[in-house]
Amino acid sequence: MATTFVQEGIREPLVNTTGATIPSGGVVVLSSPASATDPNLGRIGVAVDAIAANATGVMETAWVQRLPANLTANVAQGALVFWDAATNQVVAAQASAAPFLPVAGRAFGSASVAGATTIEVLLNKH
Repeated sequence: MATTFVQEGIREPLVNTTGATIPSGGVVVLSSPASATDPNLGRIGVAVDAIAANATGVMETAWVQRLPANLTANVAQGALVFWDAATNQVVAAQASAAPFLPVAGRAFGSASVAGATTIEVLLNKH
């Protein structure tokens, strides 16, 4: 292993500056795209344990997570899906106007159907 190795990068520290507790499994937007064509597609993280306001906790930025969803159309395995922080749900389409949604990752496993309330997502895979 290289002498410069720090960690795998699957889990990262997060200082909770939201003013409220982030629950275990809560999604945090780390960055958002400036436009629908911005090459910075954004990133999200998922809190491993509850993180109190102004405390430091750990979030996962990889792996497969089962997240709440509002799917108005079928989603194929491997399709990009997006995180809508206003509704705290995964959606299948990018917003058509600002604020643009960060990519949650790619749909994992079998296809998800319209009307599904959860979806398995391979986080931050653009």
